[in-house]
This record gives sequence, structure tokens and C-alpha cells, in this order.
Amino acid sequence: MTTTAPRRSVLISDDETDIRLMLRCALERAGFEVHEAGNGDETFRAALALHPTVITTDILEPYVSGLDALGMLKAETSTCDIPVVVVTCMHDPDHRRKAMELGAADYLTKPLSVSTYLRLVEAAAAAA
Repeated sequence: MTTTAPRRSVLISDDETDIRLMLRCALERAGFEVHEAGNGDETFRAALALHPTVITTDILEPYVSGLDALGMLKAETSTCDIPVVVVTCMHDPDHRRKAMELGAADYLTKPLSVSTYLRLVEAAAAAA
């Protein structure tokens, strides 16, 4: 009897639909199951329900920011082990430092290279 490994999944959190679509296409081509959220609150709730392999989040999101969601995810015992890659237009070193202090696995600035994004997600998934 053969068993298949569970499919790796990524939760993309970005309030820009076009960005989510671009990342979804790249991730699906790479073999990931993909889920989407449009803000930090949706991200937190989806992570609790889905427990994805990796989460990628923007910082500038409505209602609950990506950094606030990151803090919530790392404070919750059921999600604290999920690697989170921050993908944002915020080039400020203080934002990068804050994200890493909160427990981000990596930090990528927009405009982004899809190949770099996939490399970071693959590395985060391998470490999960």
C-alpha cells in the first residue's frame, strides 16, 4: 500500500487581488495548495482553521495589519510554529527588524521577484 505525503499549503495574505492572483499561480505551479486572505484578521482566522504549511503576509492591510497578525499568530500556541514570510512594499529597516523580532521567517520587499518568493516559501516549508 502506498501513501502520499500531505500536500504543502500556503496562505497568502494581501489586500491586493492582483498580487494574490500572481502568487497563487506561481505557488500552484510549484505544487502548493493555496488559500487566500485579504487582511490580517482573515489571515489569523484562516490560519486557525487551515493550519497551512507557510503563511505569506503583506504589512499594509486593512483592519488588522500584517505585523499585528504576525504577532497574533506567534502568540497563539496552535499557529506559533507556522513560518511566516513577510512580503511588503515597506523598505524601511525598522519594519524589517520589527517583523523579524515578531518571528517572521523572512522578509521580502515589493516589487518582488517571483523566483525569490518561491525560493523563500520553499525554504520556509522545508523548515516547517
